[in-house]
Amino acid sequence: MARVHEVLVIGSGFGGSVAAARLAEAGVDVALLERGPWRDTLPVQSMGIGNRIRYPAGAQLYSRGLRAVHGRWLPRQGLGLSRYGLFELHAAGDVTTLCASSVGGGSHVYTALNDRPRVPDYWDGHHPEVSNAALEPHYQRVMEEMGGRPPRLEDAIPNLTAQRYRESPLFDATETLERPRHAVQFPATPGTSREIEWGEGIRRREADWKDGGLLGSRFGTKTTLDFAYLAPAMRRGLRVLDLHEAISVHRCRQTHAARYCVQTRNLYTGRIEPLYAEHVMLAAGTMNTLRLLLSSRDEARGLDGMPALGQRFGTNGDAVGWWSIQDPEADFSRGLPCHGVMAPREGRREDDPLLIEVGLVGIAGMPLPAPLKRKLRRSVMLLAMGADRADGRARLERGRLRVRYDRDASPVFGRAEALFKQVGELSGRKVRVRRKPFTVHPLGGAVLGATETDGVVDAAGEVHGFPGLFVVDAAALPAAPGGPPSMTIAAWSSWVAARFLERRA
Repeated sequence: MARVHEVLVIGSGFGGSVAAARLAEAGVDVALLERGPWRDTLPVQSMGIGNRIRYPAGAQLYSRGLRAVHGRWLPRQGLGLSRYGLFELHAAGDVTTLCASSVGGGSHVYTALNDRPRVPDYWDGHHPEVSNAALEPHYQRVMEEMGGRPPRLEDAIPNLTAQRYRESPLFDATETLERPRHAVQFPATPGTSREIEWGEGIRRREADWKDGGLLGSRFGTKTTLDFAYLAPAMRRGLRVLDLHEAISVHRCRQTHAARYCVQTRNLYTGRIEPLYAEHVMLAAGTMNTLRLLLSSRDEARGLDGMPALGQRFGTNGDAVGWWSIQDPEADFSRGLPCHGVMAPREGRREDDPLLIEVGLVGIAGMPLPAPLKRKLRRSVMLLAMGADRADGRARLERGRLRVRYDRDASPVFGRAEALFKQVGELSGRKVRVRRKPFTVHPLGGAVLGATETDGVVDAAGEVHGFPGLFVVDAAALPAAPGGPPSMTIAAWSSWVAARFLERRA
């Protein structure tokens, strides 16, 4: 007879890794499915993981940069490019999203900013059992577990905005702007980079300011979930199934020993394999969690109901600008995964989105012509984040995930464009903006709500009408946090795991 797990977690990003770690710590029989591979990093090597795949570098940027592309005119399951690809692109109707694919999820490619919601009283008012006060201990714990701290001037970090704009009459990045924690291993002695033991046998290097960007962190200078959460959880019994992709979720008949069956594609063999569990926690990332729920309900007929599924989809107000500064003395490809927050010194408003500056850390290894590489090193991305209305709607159209989203309905985008324009005018270097919504922080669609008409999940993260089925990633977030969402996802996952363990006891 097939093995029945007590809990099966789908996805290893900030939702899946935290939930799996909490449950394993409590002695729960838990397995984690991840469609991506283990990455070949110093910490993962020290974990003794055998099957490791390098981040895309050199010519592999083209062959292994993208896992798949999804779009209206592409195959229903997307155009598969490489099962080892680092990114997945969804051209999903009115919104384009970029997601990561690895054991450890988006932590490999995020900017390492760990922050609470910028929206006041974020958790209050969505469900009578959920509040800011209730979630606060979970924020404290996950931020402590991820480590890091706000950067300091004495760290001597290249391109740190707090240093670059310290004397600027035009831009501000000083203590007047709240500086979030950066989840990196700061050198004990500025200007050095040692290999250290981080705990439980994990090896990593202190930051040399050339590693840890958007194409991953080979030496573990950026804290990623694979070693921060999964390594200790595996010592406590967690089973991680890498290169296993969930296809659909089915509620089993009462005659079956398990409550749920997850149809899974084993990417090692190409075979479809059923996995059984009493409880399933969905954490595949917003786009894939929604696609999994929608296809399970509308195509595979493994689930039913969920009238609010797909509603209240949002982008966290993400807006991206390209600022070609072209300072001949600058090399913005060195520094933190993001250089830090910044803003025009004059004319700021309370409803302005958070503005962060991101350099292309690691561009030295990209196979690009020298003149283009030089130009890119002298440019930065500006990423604005704020509270959009999160009133989009996701659904399946002929098997493809499509999103309907009205960008102009959310004032945050107008404020972001005004900020980009102001930065360009003050610097004399225009900020080029992509107007069609593009986000690396999709959220919602399976949101928290008091009833099944208000949302998909209840205060315990459990899907209304489906005991044992949970959503623990950004798809459950009831609104945009207005800043980096990773710690909000992690805190929600920690909260759901705690409620699960309370009821299990």
